[in-house]
This record gives sequence, structure tokens and C-alpha cells, in this order.
Amino acid sequence: MTRVKKAVHALKYRRSLLKETKG
Repeated sequence: MTRVKKAVHALKYRRSLLKETKG
């Protein structure tokens, strides 16, 4: 479960970073 949580968190972080870069 820890691995999944880490993966989800990483994806969310990446998405937020991409959004900031695009904006």
C-alpha cells in the first residue's frame, strides 16, 4: 500500500508542477 501511495503522490505532484509550468 505504501508503494501505491507513493506513486499516487508522485503523480499528483508531477501534475501540479506541469500545471504551474503551463500556466
